[in-house]
Amino acid sequence: MATDPVRLTSLRPDGTASARLDDGTFLQVPGALPGDEVTWHPGRRRGRVQHAELDRVVTPSPDRIAPPCPHDAACGGCDLAPLRHPARGPLFGAMLASVFRQSDPVPVLTAPSPDGHRARISLRIQDGQLGYRGAGTHAFVPITTCRIARPEIQQVLPALQRVVATVSDPALDRVDVRSDGTGVAHVFHTTGPVRPGTFEQLAALGDVAHGRTVIAGDPTRWLPVGEHRLRASPEAFYQVHLEQNARLVDAVCRRILDVQPERVLDLYAGIGNFSIPLAASGVPVVAVEIGGAALKDLAASADRANVSGRVVTHATPAERYDVSREPFDAVVLDPPRAGAGIVLERVLALRPKRVVYVACQPTAAARDLHRHLGDYRLTEVFGVDLFPQTHHVEAVMVLDRPR
Repeated sequence: MATDPVRLTSLRPDGTASARLDDGTFLQVPGALPGDEVTWHPGRRRGRVQHAELDRVVTPSPDRIAPPCPHDAACGGCDLAPLRHPARGPLFGAMLASVFRQSDPVPVLTAPSPDGHRARISLRIQDGQLGYRGAGTHAFVPITTCRIARPEIQQVLPALQRVVATVSDPALDRVDVRSDGTGVAHVFHTTGPVRPGTFEQLAALGDVAHGRTVIAGDPTRWLPVGEHRLRASPEAFYQVHLEQNARLVDAVCRRILDVQPERVLDLYAGIGNFSIPLAASGVPVVAVEIGGAALKDLAASADRANVSGRVVTHATPAERYDVSREPFDAVVLDPPRAGAGIVLERVLALRPKRVVYVACQPTAAARDLHRHLGDYRLTEVFGVDLFPQTHHVEAVMVLDRPR
């Protein structure tokens, strides 16, 4: 039996809407929005947290809109598509304040538009069709368009669909469509040997790779980051929102340079998102990345920016890197979703002036700070909205050594 209506008040880091009930229980309702008045069915309960299943929206939030995408109900990738875009800043600011125990809402650099921003998408291939996997399922959802993809990606989807349908090779598993803001590359992935002639047919798409192997043209992209271009080889990770990433990089670099460092340590450096702009500012940088294509991309970008002499690279996981081997007085940390953990502890033990921690999973970062902050001060927190229409947000924390 459904409950009496309850007004939901806040957004949680996992995208669920929540409210505190009269008995002190924290109610969490997936599929609802803050501001919705809903009825719900009880799910599992853990301590004071009541998980629930949405029954119906009795009175919608004033920030609720009709999802603009025809695939929204089946795809589920844009879990906050029904949220009016201007409402994201206040909701995410309040959510981040709760996560990091700040008394005031955290400022958020919001994206100017919810549509046409994503510079890379990964499409499944099934029975000669393109699509996504449904959220939380393995169900295949055929798509004809993707509103959040950049215009240049949207423009190539019809041709990509025609080629995939013509080839109809069951070994084709997925294709990553990657843009640098101008040109588009197609990177295919397979589950086994392809049929004779498959790669020749795919080559008609222009810049094409099979994993890291070039099939046609040049599938490497050169990403704009401020005044610089960073090389991204066919399987390199890069942030999906090019314009918002440029704002993120600018904000992080300014905060590092504010302490006038003599040498910067960039852990989880990737293709040099922070290393290259920092080195271009005149500061020597030690860049640590697990190795492989990412470090080759970083080296190529350093050459292009004429900063090779100011960038020292180490091909090793950040968790295995001895942070005491070279002097540094400022650090950038941009770990994966699991957080920095012991790496943060080791860094702070060497007493840098400042650490700027960039987190794609705010709750993991908050856990790291709780465990390892010590006498360092959390002097600033802000968010960067890199993933409009979803619950994901990048959090940036500035940690300062006490004076």
